[in-house]
Amino acid sequence: MVDAVRTRVKVRRVDRLRRVNLRAPGVLGLCAVLAAALWFALRSDDVPAPPLDAVPAKPTPAPVPLTARERSEATERTAAKAAAEATSPPATERRVVRGTIVAVDSRGVEHPQTNGTMDLDLVLASADGSDSGRVETVPTTVTAGRWEASIPVATVTLAVNDVVLDERRCACDEAPTLSADDAPIALRARWFDPLRLRVVGSDTRADLTEIRVVQVADWELTGCTHPGNHGATPVLDHAVSPLTLPNDGSADTQSFRVHSPGYAWGAVDLSTAETGERELRLVPGGDLDVTILGTAPEGAVLRVRAAEQDSPTGEFRLSRALLRIDGLPVGRWLLTVEKGRWFQNPLQLGKATVEVARGAITPATITLSEPAERPPMVQVQGTLTIDPAWGDDVSFRLEPMKEVCAWDEADVVFASDALTKIGEGRYRWGPRKALAGRYGVVVEVAGYRSIVHVGPHPTTDLDIVVPPPNEVRLRLVDAMTRAPIAHASPSWYFQPPEGWDKGWSHREIAETGDGWYRFLSPAGRIGINVEPEGYAWTMESRDVKPGPNEIEVSVKRVCGVEIVLKDGDVIVPWPISGESDIENVVTKTGVAYWSGGKIAAKEAGEHTLTIGSIDGYEPIPPRKVVIPEGEWTKVEIALRRKR
Repeated sequence: MVDAVRTRVKVRRVDRLRRVNLRAPGVLGLCAVLAAALWFALRSDDVPAPPLDAVPAKPTPAPVPLTARERSEATERTAAKAAAEATSPPATERRVVRGTIVAVDSRGVEHPQTNGTMDLDLVLASADGSDSGRVETVPTTVTAGRWEASIPVATVTLAVNDVVLDERRCACDEAPTLSADDAPIALRARWFDPLRLRVVGSDTRADLTEIRVVQVADWELTGCTHPGNHGATPVLDHAVSPLTLPNDGSADTQSFRVHSPGYAWGAVDLSTAETGERELRLVPGGDLDVTILGTAPEGAVLRVRAAEQDSPTGEFRLSRALLRIDGLPVGRWLLTVEKGRWFQNPLQLGKATVEVARGAITPATITLSEPAERPPMVQVQGTLTIDPAWGDDVSFRLEPMKEVCAWDEADVVFASDALTKIGEGRYRWGPRKALAGRYGVVVEVAGYRSIVHVGPHPTTDLDIVVPPPNEVRLRLVDAMTRAPIAHASPSWYFQPPEGWDKGWSHREIAETGDGWYRFLSPAGRIGINVEPEGYAWTMESRDVKPGPNEIEVSVKRVCGVEIVLKDGDVIVPWPISGESDIENVVTKTGVAYWSGGKIAAKEAGEHTLTIGSIDGYEPIPPRKVVIPEGEWTKVEIALRRKR
């Protein structure tokens, strides 16, 4: 089974601009920042302050102060911009541009008299007048809805970023046009309404106090309910419910981890477009004092899991022999000390099971096994035998397996130009340094994988032999009509050998235009993956034999259920740890694949739909759902708050 890790990536788009990241190391960087600060101070005397509007300002909503995190980020951005401008000084010829900016709230009400700041990001022209790609950022003050800035005459395009008006972040999606007659530029920005959250105890229904709120940016830990003891960014501390949380508008939802003394950490996803108040109910919890007996290698971590759970509930660095873990839900927990990433089959160095009691500090002890030592560095070299019919790219790589990957994740790569040809289809490679242990051999051009052992002797000689290619013709047909399916973009992979603990990628299959797809594969077991538009995702295993092969795969029209959670009239985002399942009443087949609350069925018919617990709401009883062939069935679930 292919390892899969969902990665949440936060992307900030800056249209029409290409940013340049300039770093000023050491003393030179400090000098650059000081020089930039002096330059800004001198320039500020030359630029007149924007005129104030005599019209009284209209009332605005209560401001939401920037958090400490946001103020820190703003300070870092200012320093970085100053360093960049000191390294790349602006053009000598400048012009003044001015204009207005109106903030619009979620109700569509305009606020023209706001105060704040924004950045004008400029792309400058080269000597011939074309876009040079050089970027300059001009911090600009907004006073009573008016702004003014001095920019280089060579400015080609202009964009507005990092807008803060009346201490509230907002976005300006407009592309201002520079005119030759210096006409005022009118801008509009969207205010991000603050997120409102009521935090109550699940047992008392009373608002909680002394609340901590953090956010986790590390994509490897975003599925953890507990933020652990590293990588979390504070948002609020010593807060009292109900909470007002910052909304940066960078995604459809923002995730928070919330804790109050006597309760367990809870996770909540808040829709950035929803202005209503949400409620999070924290369950009673307790703390742990974990004692580590033995010496843990550098980089080892303590992970907390519920029974039969692969992903951790929390991850903790081992900074000392006694480790305090706060706010775990009452119940039984598995504690493990591990080396390596949790999704890469890490080395387990010790474990313990503990029962967390409500409102108590429970002791737990983990005794580590014999000290885990880094494998010795040895020399590896050898030959590669590969049929020329595979093509000219004869590169390959050694991917460290479990016991090596825990110490060094880097692949040992041998590019084509690093191989010496010693005969037809024969190459000499190495020597290279590598940690002793098991490695996976990946010859990408053939999709070939095998396992080799490096060491423990000072030098290891390996002879890697890639099986010859075999032609495979693939035909995809509609399961009902038997009509061929074109433009389906199928892919295939060579099934790794037993003991393979790495992931693997699929290779695309070319369409021949005559109703068939064609590719080359080694003899052996392969997997074929296909998901044409309007069809269900299909994965089938087939055997490739020496010589020509023809394979036909039937693909069913997609069908399944789309779950919509509702609290009254408000749609509740699918929770991070949400679980759901379907099972065909007759055939007992289940889920083909899923994404959040959208579940594809393996076949049509009547199914039993079950949904796991949703924090703060009553259990959802199973229900029968009829899934027609080739259709998505929307199922609305009316949630009932716990009493």
